[in-house]
Amino acid sequence: MESKAETVAQVASEHTEKVKEGVVEQVAWWQAGMEYVWNYLSAHLMDFIAALVILLVGIWIARRIEGLARRIMDRANVEPTVSGFLGQLIYFLMLIVVIIAALSKMGVPTTSFAAAIGGLGLGVGLALKDNVSNLASGLLILAFKPFRVGDYIAVGGNDGTVTAITMMHTNIKTMGYQNVIVPNQVMASSVVKNYSTHPTRCMELYLDVDYEHDPQVTIDLLRRIYEADEAVLNARTMDIGIREFGENSVRIYSNPEMRREQYWSAYYRLMQTIKRELEAAGISIPYPQRVLHVVHPRDAQAESPHK
Repeated sequence: MESKAETVAQVASEHTEKVKEGVVEQVAWWQAGMEYVWNYLSAHLMDFIAALVILLVGIWIARRIEGLARRIMDRANVEPTVSGFLGQLIYFLMLIVVIIAALSKMGVPTTSFAAAIGGLGLGVGLALKDNVSNLASGLLILAFKPFRVGDYIAVGGNDGTVTAITMMHTNIKTMGYQNVIVPNQVMASSVVKNYSTHPTRCMELYLDVDYEHDPQVTIDLLRRIYEADEAVLNARTMDIGIREFGENSVRIYSNPEMRREQYWSAYYRLMQTIKRELEAAGISIPYPQRVLHVVHPRDAQAESPHK
């Protein structure tokens, strides 16, 4: 019994010693860490204060520059969406610079930190390159304003009224009340026809007339139709003439001008009037046709000189 008690006491003593050694090591580690922190703060106290000052002053300056940039863009009639986005972008870029400067003042190596930020930005840019392209194109559209909300445009086979311009895409409402969403990258890289740039708009009319009719009669008829319509602004000064000679017809060109808001109503009215007056005058609009000469075998043999 005494031997078992001695063995238990010995084991307990060994565990106690191990626990004691572990506690001593932990305390020593904490003491060393606190001593290192204290020595670091004592040696770099002024650097820490300077870094804090850099951070606070840098944030204040970044806010001021952001507000100044927004006011400048507002005075230049930049879209509020663009000014707000660019203002926030300027603020966060300056904030990153301020944080790096503060860490550098505290003695923290910032080379690897800047490289990590650059690598992260590169990875995000490659992953979201299409979205970034749409975003950049949206900023260019909103900044330079090749078209505005309410303009009637044509792009990529779609034409209609612009209802919204966002950072990523442009919404177009067609005449059939379809909502076409076009990415801004496509809008920036495609040819855009803006029919709302000028207060007036021309209706380009190509009228095909049969070769058997006198083209001057058709020209005079068109001029009378335009002069009788109050929506046509250039009825007396418009040049109407033969544009080209086609395979089946003489093509006459005219471009009546009307106010933009009256364009479609005048367009349909003029087309109907022209059709009615041409029929009344006996002027026909030809359709593509081909003349075939059919030769029978007997006739061809009879006409052959080698018979």
